[in-house]
Amino acid sequence: MGYCKFAQYFSLFLVIFILALSFKCHADLASDRASLLDFMLGISSDPQGALDTWDSSNIHMCNWTGVTCNTDQDCVVNLDLRRRFLGGIISSSVGNLKSLSILDLSLNFFHGRIPAELGLLPELTQISLASNLLQGGIPPELGRLNQLNYLHLGSNKLVGQIPESIFCNLSTSLEYLDLSNNSLVGEIPLKDGCELRELRFLLLWSNHLTGYVPLGLANSTGLEWIYLESNSLRGELPSHILRQMPLLKFVYLSYNDFVSHDGNTNLKPCFSSLLNASRLQELGLKGNNLGGKIPSIIGNLPTSLEQIHLDDNLVYGSIPWEISNLFNLTLINLSTNLLNGSIPSEISRIKKLERLYLANNSLSGKIPPALGDIPRLVELGKMEMVLAIDLSMNNLSSTIPSQLGSCIALEFLNLLSNHLEGSLPATLGQLPYLQSLDVSINQLVGEIPDSFHSSLTLSLLNFSFNNFSGCVPNKGVFSMLDINSFLANSGLCGTIKGMNNCHGKRRFTHHFLLLSISLSAFGVTILCIFCHQVLLKLRKCRGKKSDVHNNEDIEAASKQEILRKDQPKYPRISHQQLIEATGGFNSSSTVGSGRFGRVYKGTLLDNTKIAMKVLNCHTEREVSGSFKRECRVLKNTRHRNLIKILTTCSKPGFKAIVFPLMSNGSLETSTDGLLCGSVGYIAPGKTASTQGDVYSFGVLLLEIVTRKRPTEVLFEEGSSLHELVKSHYPQNLGLIMETALSRAPSQRAIDDEKAVEWRNVVVELIELGLMCTQYAASTRPTMLDAAQGMQRLKRYISCP
Repeated sequence: MGYCKFAQYFSLFLVIFILALSFKCHADLASDRASLLDFMLGISSDPQGALDTWDSSNIHMCNWTGVTCNTDQDCVVNLDLRRRFLGGIISSSVGNLKSLSILDLSLNFFHGRIPAELGLLPELTQISLASNLLQGGIPPELGRLNQLNYLHLGSNKLVGQIPESIFCNLSTSLEYLDLSNNSLVGEIPLKDGCELRELRFLLLWSNHLTGYVPLGLANSTGLEWIYLESNSLRGELPSHILRQMPLLKFVYLSYNDFVSHDGNTNLKPCFSSLLNASRLQELGLKGNNLGGKIPSIIGNLPTSLEQIHLDDNLVYGSIPWEISNLFNLTLINLSTNLLNGSIPSEISRIKKLERLYLANNSLSGKIPPALGDIPRLVELGKMEMVLAIDLSMNNLSSTIPSQLGSCIALEFLNLLSNHLEGSLPATLGQLPYLQSLDVSINQLVGEIPDSFHSSLTLSLLNFSFNNFSGCVPNKGVFSMLDINSFLANSGLCGTIKGMNNCHGKRRFTHHFLLLSISLSAFGVTILCIFCHQVLLKLRKCRGKKSDVHNNEDIEAASKQEILRKDQPKYPRISHQQLIEATGGFNSSSTVGSGRFGRVYKGTLLDNTKIAMKVLNCHTEREVSGSFKRECRVLKNTRHRNLIKILTTCSKPGFKAIVFPLMSNGSLETSTDGLLCGSVGYIAPGKTASTQGDVYSFGVLLLEIVTRKRPTEVLFEEGSSLHELVKSHYPQNLGLIMETALSRAPSQRAIDDEKAVEWRNVVVELIELGLMCTQYAASTRPTMLDAAQGMQRLKRYISCP
């Protein structure tokens, strides 16, 4: 009897428990459903219809797009809506999804703040809100998530300091932290007693962080990636910290204010600290003004190393031959330093080398023929796979080694401004992938080989300021060039506008020879009379800017004269004159301002209207190293979209560039990028680079699509062309699409299917342009990737 009652009570209890559990599950399910619907109300744009299933009452919540439930189908554990092109705000109702483990809203267009309610989700292990338009600060409440191992908030518009709670409270769980490409300020908040022992990936690049690399980071012994570039961190290179990280693969400390040891004279401790990092692949130290010699110990770094970026520093001395021990290197960039001596021939041992950048140093001697022994520099003799060689702006002499013609994969070759002699090897013009060749400002002689104008790949050529001779055919790639590719080569002739006419030149030579023979029969007296007449004619021709120059003095001065040709003569403008022209830099004269300074307009005493960019004092040091070089480049550059520099004014504590004020009232200059990102086309940064070329290429793509110059956008709308297009992409591209397609064939001639294809092409161009113009150089594609993307588009358009 007792047993029966017990069984009855137990059965009743079980039924009640099941009913209660069922009620709770249904309650959780209803709560999560309501939270998701509330989240959907914050979505203002859904061009792909990703959330269409959320509106249907016939579809279970767990089958909605981007929603994953647990095995019992009663609560949401994952919300993954990455790359859905959604626009709107992130509703705080997400904080009601109590069982949520993974939240991924990356690669969308969410704006507004990150909801602090995310800190109420105890089960969260992964948060990715990267590549959106989020603003405001990082909620310190995220530090409550003690199971969080992945936090990615990169590429937004976040401001303020990094909450200390993220670095301290997540010490036992956090493995991946990416706060890069924002506008965060302050120090890295890893205080004493805080440890991130599980941290493997730290990405803080492209912010405004200051101070020193915290000593506590040495406790993160499992760190594999450390990206701190493009900040304002200072102090000696953190060698004592790096020494504790044997698993390091990627180390990027570029574009900060670090110095080497012993008063910025000793690089050895830095390289020594990485000797035990057996997995090291890439090392970036560029743009820090680091001093010292490259120590021979560099050859003892792990052979896994693939890239060394040491450019844009103050490194001096010779290039140690021991660098050739790093046989897996694919890229060496030592450009823009103070290196001297010769290029070690041992570099030819690095068979995988693809890119070698040694430009803008004081290297001397011959270009080693042994570079032809590098299979990937495409057998520079044997450097067969090398893609780019830049030896420009050095003191290299002798001839261009013919072995360079064995570099069958070579795409870019820059030998500008050296002392190279002899003829131009015809084999260079036969390279099957060569796109760009610059041999200007050397002492090369002879004819330009036919192989160059016959090339199917060359598009950028510069033979200027040499001693080339012969006829230049106006066919092949040469038909696309103008006189600017052949300046100051008096022996050249051809039909290119501005070049001597070959027919006229031969006729002149023929008559001169006949006259000489005749004169020999008339005697010394008649010869003197004739020479007198010839001298008068030469003076007359010089006054009329004759196309034929035989005077050695004219030839010697031709380089400077051609650079000055058509430039109006402007007087020197003093600092005091600039003060007077702008009313003491009065605020009423301000045209605009940016991170690197202010733009003023003014009037000189002779009524010349000017505009000037004045560098901020606190950022002067950041760009002063390249100030003169960049001004010199801009002053000698001629392009319809670049404003000519009138002059510069530079003194301690003051630097300015002076431009003509445009007559139509549009200054057409960048207020934030005039020095660092010159007039919209040059990438933000401290020096030119291949990644800077990618940026410029991306700007041109966006300019073609939008039909807007970047300078117009900067002045009229206060943003970059990249920001303008991104603000419309992808849901509001209607006007941009209409503008782009207005240049396509007549709309009447395009059927619906073809119209869709053209629209796809425009979208692809926009996407490629946006990728190429990202602020951080490391996030841009390579020029090869960009070229391949264009090639795919070309095939897509050509496909019947």
